[in-house]
Amino acid sequence: MGAPAGPRRFAAASSPPKPAWLNHPRHVLHATLLPVQLAAAEASGLAVPPTVITNITGAARAFTRGRGTGRGTVLCRAVSPATLPNRPGEPLHVVPTVIHERQLDDSVRATAHLFQHQPPGTRDTRLLVLDGHILPTADVSSLPTAPGEVTRGAVRTVTRLGLRFAELRFAVAPDGTWTFLSCDPSPDLWELDETTGPQTVLAVAHALSRSPAGGTNVPSA
Repeated sequence: MGAPAGPRRFAAASSPPKPAWLNHPRHVLHATLLPVQLAAAEASGLAVPPTVITNITGAARAFTRGRGTGRGTVLCRAVSPATLPNRPGEPLHVVPTVIHERQLDDSVRATAHLFQHQPPGTRDTRLLVLDGHILPTADVSSLPTAPGEVTRGAVRTVTRLGLRFAELRFAVAPDGTWTFLSCDPSPDLWELDETTGPQTVLAVAHALSRSPAGGTNVPSA
């Protein structure tokens, strides 16, 4: 026999509501992995930078050799967002660091490192994707206009990652080539309000209000 109707109604009324979100936490966790992002971007038709993941010192040196001064920079990046132990409430974040061949020693063997080449003269820019659309920024005059194949690839990348909302970083070369760098599945809305204007936060709030409880309504690729 089941529970009486009264207690069942009371339990249902007392249960906390299911959360509504844009990006499911499980999808966010998966999408923070840079190799996953790069694979999704390449599969979506975006150009990605030369990249190697290794803990072999010789392989890291071989990748770095010839890609240094005058030919761009090589960045050493975390495979996924990482923090280092520090004083309580003050974590140390691992950030991309320019690396040179002479700096690579046997410490590379400690764990997998991601090395990525960026050609010289590139300009960093970003695209915001929300529910299959590119969000406008407050000052588009200062930003290069993304070609159609880039915006379509950006939307496909976000969808492949199982997300509705994300910020994608690109390096734009002087010849107009757009190269995907990374995807942030949890953009800082406070920062976006400062840099892109209130329309971004309002668009996110409107999209969130349409989210089903416990679901994400990710558009199909």
